[in-house]
Amino acid sequence: MIDELDAITERAWSNWQPAPVTDIADHRPALASLAAIPYRTPLEVATSTPDGTAWVSRGYFALGAITELDGKVKAAGKTTFLLDFISRVLDGEPFLGQLTMPCRAVYVTEQTPGPFREALERAGLLARGDELHIVFRRDVAHLPWPDLVATVAADAIRDGYAVVVFDTIAKLAGIREENDAGQTAQAMVPLQDAAHDGLCVIVARHDRKSGGEVGESGRGSSAISGDVDVILQLKRSEGNVPHTRRVIESLSRYAETPEKVVIDLTDEGYVLLGDSEAVAVADAVRIVSAHLGGEFEQKESWSVDELVASTELNRAAVQRALKQLRQQGEIDEHTDDGGRPRKGHPWLYAFKEKDSALTHGVREQKGIGGPE
Repeated sequence: MIDELDAITERAWSNWQPAPVTDIADHRPALASLAAIPYRTPLEVATSTPDGTAWVSRGYFALGAITELDGKVKAAGKTTFLLDFISRVLDGEPFLGQLTMPCRAVYVTEQTPGPFREALERAGLLARGDELHIVFRRDVAHLPWPDLVATVAADAIRDGYAVVVFDTIAKLAGIREENDAGQTAQAMVPLQDAAHDGLCVIVARHDRKSGGEVGESGRGSSAISGDVDVILQLKRSEGNVPHTRRVIESLSRYAETPEKVVIDLTDEGYVLLGDSEAVAVADAVRIVSAHLGGEFEQKESWSVDELVASTELNRAAVQRALKQLRQQGEIDEHTDDGGRPRKGHPWLYAFKEKDSALTHGVREQKGIGGPE
């Protein structure tokens, strides 16, 4: 058997001839018909691009980059968030605690004029002039998506508009099958070109019904998220908090982008409350303070178990709140009979002074620990 295999191998090698070497010159006519590839050295890249990121709003929106904003349909408040951002950058006012770059903006929306007018009014933008251009989907429905983006981008660059918003990409781009990676990836190409030309490009996208982690929650194919530079997921805060509270979770190519922050919509627009852990402790302190101040029951001394049952906070949150209040010198701890804590006689907590500044602050705050 081995002798037969050796014979087959020997015959194969004896019949083998190397392929003729083809000179590259034979291919030059075909190569000449192709456009020359613009190769660049690292030094050329360094000298032709800005040193650092040109932030419109640090961590979230930048020139030459694409930011994706995801959120539940008609629940997260994507349009409200974006219009609040635009209202700040038009005048170079701070947004979420960060300085902004003063610039003009273009907003391309899927909405009809009526509802969008209300959104503009809420953002205080109704009286603005040509520093904000608005494009309604129906007015440009005859344009193919690549042509629409290219035209908007060219007009923006020509007229000095730095920020371009597309809300939402699926409807505006006419993506019929959102799970089709090919369709969604193709829809991103003109947006990438616009960012390459130096614009700050923002695309809004609906979350899928089931939600999900940031970077995975957007409805349809993940090809969109793969082609952007910053992903923001805007969602309502959970728990016993005001309905105006939102959480932003992020994925980003930039170290400056916060991973997770809590914001609140006020009469002046969105304000930054802080990172989620700090805000959770502050909320617990306010809720526990309201109970210790007699706001919900005619009692001013509470045990930990009673506070857990009444506030619906978990035990750890209540204990963190009490610890902070003790450190601030706001509360005393005692038992009902003045002795050591023991079964049936736990520590009770109460404010040292009923009308402390903290309890006054709690009374004035709406939506914390009770009905909004």
